[in-house]
Amino acid sequence: MVLEQESGQYTIRCLAPDMHISIDGFKGSVVLTNLFPGSFLDGYDGQFSRTGNRMAFDCTGESGEYRLVTDEKSTFKFAVIGDTQGMNSIFSSAVDQLREYEFVIHCGDLVPSGSEDQYDEAMAVIDDITVPFHITPGNHDVKSEGRIEFAKRFGPSMYSFVYSDITFAFIDSSDLNVSSVELDWLWQVFERAARKVIITHAPIYDPLGTNHTLDERSCQALREFAVENAVTAIFSGHIHTFDSIRVGETDIIITGGGGASLYDEGTHHFVSVSVSNQSIEYEKVDIDGDPGESSGIVLIGKQTSLHLTLDELYRMSTTGGYSSFENNFGNTVGYGLYDGILVGDLLALVGGMEEGDVVTITSADGYSQEFGYLNIYPDEEWRSIQGDMVIALECDGEPVPEWPDGPRIIMLSQDELYSNEDCERTSYDGQGYFVYESAGARWIKNVLSIAVEASN
Repeated sequence: MVLEQESGQYTIRCLAPDMHISIDGFKGSVVLTNLFPGSFLDGYDGQFSRTGNRMAFDCTGESGEYRLVTDEKSTFKFAVIGDTQGMNSIFSSAVDQLREYEFVIHCGDLVPSGSEDQYDEAMAVIDDITVPFHITPGNHDVKSEGRIEFAKRFGPSMYSFVYSDITFAFIDSSDLNVSSVELDWLWQVFERAARKVIITHAPIYDPLGTNHTLDERSCQALREFAVENAVTAIFSGHIHTFDSIRVGETDIIITGGGGASLYDEGTHHFVSVSVSNQSIEYEKVDIDGDPGESSGIVLIGKQTSLHLTLDELYRMSTTGGYSSFENNFGNTVGYGLYDGILVGDLLALVGGMEEGDVVTITSADGYSQEFGYLNIYPDEEWRSIQGDMVIALECDGEPVPEWPDGPRIIMLSQDELYSNEDCERTSYDGQGYFVYESAGARWIKNVLSIAVEASN
């Protein structure tokens, strides 16, 4: 696909090891990116330069037909990683390891919320890998204008290529759905394929039992397709852990530990896949120099994002007081003395929010809640009901990480109880109480990210 077309230069991202290139009367420089090792341009006799996975050559203005050809190996290794989700310090730690592979596959959620600057930051890591990089979009990648940003850098979200005797098919499950169009396309792609590999962001099963998968229809359809077509492997991410099962002749592998906060006590990792004529073998590989579970909070504004460590959070101005909440059974829970930072002060670091915007706060296990403007910046009436909304870093004198529930969203209600009635009176339509009738559901534990999305 053509990534850029400027005066005197084409930049083409190669989506396969072998492809046809037609130059019709163009005069200038052509830059091919994402090249496989051992690739060359058949039919071109002029000078060219090759650095890593990029090749540049000049066209004289005459029409030309060329073919990109790759000397493919029958024995090789490729890597599969997923859910780096903007945690580029961890992603970067894997670069030296990933360079050792023939190519890298990413199972999606490259960035946290689809902004241009998030994609730019991730691309700086990808460019440093210097071997071909192939990706399917995740649900975080397509937030806001993310689908456009994804396409600008990577091209189509559904495509396939063949390397050695393996056909790799990338389907777009960023909406947690596999459509009938995609299934029909898989039938066509795999019609004459020897070994078959599917890459999807969302998986067809959840080892943690939280139903963090494709929708039920898609899970069943993709499983049946895999069994009927003797698919070799299905790789996915979405769940921030590593797991694998075998169904019929198909290995089903979840690798969602590329950087995002882990759902269990595992390690950040990728999967090494060793291929020979006789077999395909899989191994979980821990990321070298992994700085560990990302401590702190990611703030995602409408134009910029920021990761604050716990040390940085503790240096900010704090507020506090006694508070508690009412759960869905009507019990008072969580009474204590809390100290933390106003959520509004945190959002000010990434541009704040406006009336009509929605703030999504997500925990390390993927649980999330949406809030409106007056939750974050309460007027006199809302403050008398809800109190200030705070990200607590300490409870009863015990700080994070010793306090296992923090960082945690709390409401500093003036009567020291955020009741279910209070929650109903301070929830916007389609949020909070109108989704789940519990004030406690708003007190999110182990907050990982706070994101602002513009009103439609």
